[in-house]
Amino acid sequence: MTQDEKAIRILYTNYRGETGLRTIVPERIYFGSTDWRDKRIRRLHELLAEKRVDDRIQRDIEEIAGPIEPEIIERLERMIARLRVDELQSTDIVLERFSEKEDRRRSRRQWLINLSRASFTVGITGSLWVANKPPPIQWWHYAVWTGALLLLGLSAYAFRTEVGDHLGRRELRTRQKKT
Repeated sequence: MTQDEKAIRILYTNYRGETGLRTIVPERIYFGSTDWRDKRIRRLHELLAEKRVDDRIQRDIEEIAGPIEPEIIERLERMIARLRVDELQSTDIVLERFSEKEDRRRSRRQWLINLSRASFTVGITGSLWVANKPPPIQWWHYAVWTGALLLLGLSAYAFRTEVGDHLGRRELRTRQKKT
């Protein structure tokens, strides 16, 4: 049987709650969450237990942070690792602090992506400026053209990059209302 013959279309809902039709080639059937995500949650619990955080706070953090991207859990884990024990006395304070960091991260990342996208115009402008200079071609012509090519590559990468998922203030409020 070929791969195309094995392919089936299913209605799939991911951990974010997004549903859509997917074409898959099943190797085996498995029900549950992925080991990688479970490891992240388990490491977060171990870190909180190591810092002697109250069980209620651990449960609250897991309840709110439960169905989010593993990368967000990893960032939360790194932030908690840097906090002192006395700073971990309230779920609201910890998550509010984290959401502020996430908002700053999202904003910084959006700015960098937009600047990288705009670098295309700088590279093209520099390249055209050099191309209109009279001969003889000097070393700096090649330097500007090389820079233009690098900026073109950076811009192409930026157009394929997204800001990514974050647990900012808005997302945190939405999750807190659900719980």
